Amino acid sequence: ISIVNDPEPGATWFPAGSLTPVALGPGDADVDYSQKDGLPAIALVVQPIDALTIRGSYTRTVARQTFKELSPILQQEFLGGPIFIGNPSLTMSEVENLDLRVDFTPFEGGLFSVSQFQKDLTNPIQYVQRGTPAFSFTTPENYDSGLIEGFELEARQNFGAIDESLRAFTIGGNAAFIESTVNLPQADIDRFASPQILQPATTEAMAGAPDMLLNLYLTIDIEETGTRFGAFYTMQGDTLVAGAGVSSDNNYIPSIYAMPVNTLNLTFSQEFFDNFTFFVKAKNLLNPDIETVYRMPDGAETLHTSYSAGVDLSIGVTASFTF
Repeated sequence: ISIVNDPEPGATWFPAGSLTPVALGPGDADVDYSQKDGLPAIALVVQPIDALTIRGSYTRTVARQTFKELSPILQQEFLGGPIFIGNPSLTMSEVENLDLRVDFTPFEGGLFSVSQFQKDLTNPIQYVQRGTPAFSFTTPENYDSGLIEGFELEARQNFGAIDESLRAFTIGGNAAFIESTVNLPQADIDRFASPQILQPATTEAMAGAPDMLLNLYLTIDIEETGTRFGAFYTMQGDTLVAGAGVSSDNNYIPSIYAMPVNTLNLTFSQEFFDNFTFFVKAKNLLNPDIETVYRMPDGAETLHTSYSAGVDLSIGVTASFTF
C-alpha cells in the first residue's frame, strides 16, 4: 500500500505523536508499505454422534491499515463534524485466533450452537484522541498488544419439523458477548497519572469492538407462489469509538463511546410471470437516535453527537431471462 502526497503551498500536517502542525513538504508523509506474512491455519473436526459436531481451530491473520488511516490529511465529513487525521507511520496488526464451536442438530432444520473465541493482537490499531488549542481530533496509533475474547450463541429452527404445513417459516438468531482490552503505551499511562490529569489507567477497550451483538430474524419462503418475506432485528451494544487522550495544553479528553442502538429491517418479494420479481425493502424502521457520548473513567457521560439516519424505503421490479 502506498500514498504519494502532493502538498499545496502552506500545507501542514501532524507527525505521529505531535500536537503541533508542521509544514508538509514533498515526501514528508508519503507511505510505501510492504510486508510478507506466513499465515498458518489448523483445524480439527470431531463428530462423536451424528447430531453433534465439535470444531476447533488456530489461525494467524493480519489486520491491514486503510488509506484513510494512513493519509496525514485532516478529514472531516461535514462542517463541524468530527475530525480524523491519519498516521503514515501505522503498521499492520498481527492476530492469533483460537476458536472452539459446538453444533447440535437434533432434527432437520434445527441448529443450536455455542462457540468461544479469543484473538491475541500484536500492534493493534487503536483510535485515540488528541487535541490542540484549536480543536480535538481522532487518529490511529499502534499499541503494543491487545486481546478480544468472548462467546456466541446461535439457534435456527425451521417449523417444518413441527408441522409440514409450516415449512415456509424459519426463525433464528445469534448473540455474541465480547470483552476487549488493549494495553496503553507507557507514555499515555504516565500522562493519565500525572498531577495535571489524575485519571490513571493502564488499559482500555478496543476501538470498534462492541460489548454485545444480537441478531434475530424471521423468514417466510413459499416456493409454490414465489413469495418471500423477512424481518431482521439487530442490536449493537456499547462500543468504544476513540480512546481517551490529552491535549497539547494538558487537558484530559474523555473516551468517546457509541451508545447501544437497535435496528429493524423488513423485506418482501413476489415472483410473477415466471421472469419478474416485485420487491419492497424497508430499512431502519425504528429510526433510533444514533448517539455518541464522552465518558469519564467514573462512568459520567456527556453527549457528544446525536442524529437519526431516517427510514430507507425501496420498491422495484427485477427481471431475469435465460438465453
